[in-house]
Amino acid sequence: MPIASEYVQLAASPALIGEEMGTLAVLAVNAHDAWEQKIRFFQGSEQYFFAEAIPPAYLSASVLRERC
Repeated sequence: MPIASEYVQLAASPALIGEEMGTLAVLAVNAHDAWEQKIRFFQGSEQYFFAEAIPPAYLSASVLRERC
């Protein structure tokens, strides 16, 4: 199993992100296209994953909501 700090940490859903305060900004990963280009992904559990560095071409950003 890879060491999490050496990899990008991913959650299957924004609801799984534990940030309690501030603005929740989410980077969505086009994992299918990244995988086709040989970016390696590792499953940590049913809902959490790790990946090698993911190039910006496979990312899109959005702000989901403000948290208090």
